[in-house]
Amino acid sequence: MAFGEKMVAPVIMAFGSDEQKNNYLPDILSSKVWWCQGYSEPGSGSDLASLKTKAEDKGDHYLVNGAKTWTTMAQYADMIFCLVRTSQEEIPQKGISFLLIDMHSPGITVQPIVTLDKAPDGDQEINTVFFENVKVPKENLKRRRRKRVDLC
Repeated sequence: MAFGEKMVAPVIMAFGSDEQKNNYLPDILSSKVWWCQGYSEPGSGSDLASLKTKAEDKGDHYLVNGAKTWTTMAQYADMIFCLVRTSQEEIPQKGISFLLIDMHSPGITVQPIVTLDKAPDGDQEINTVFFENVKVPKENLKRRRRKRVDLC
């Protein structure tokens, strides 16, 4: 089962607006759009409370900066289901939000992680994804700020 079907669709079904459901679910369920996950970070692993990837509120959009690692098949993904920090003023478990980010956005770089089971010039499956001033529309936010992350 594709990541979009297994992890993204249930969250959109439970927490998305009608517009988000209409925009994303048909393409997820038909596998027209390929998704990857953006949870782990360099130096933090899967410790979600230590997230450093930041989404700065710029009025009509967020500006995302940071990196995600161990992102399977990011080189093929159209979208990333990404955990970002939207607030620094609270305990670490708060102020974390999900953003749906278009992987074709300017400022996104995908770098393969060479593993022992693949040739260095082979088709690697896992990657680090870098975000440098990536603009993400406000409507792509999946959690309201200042709520605890309880979807993971």
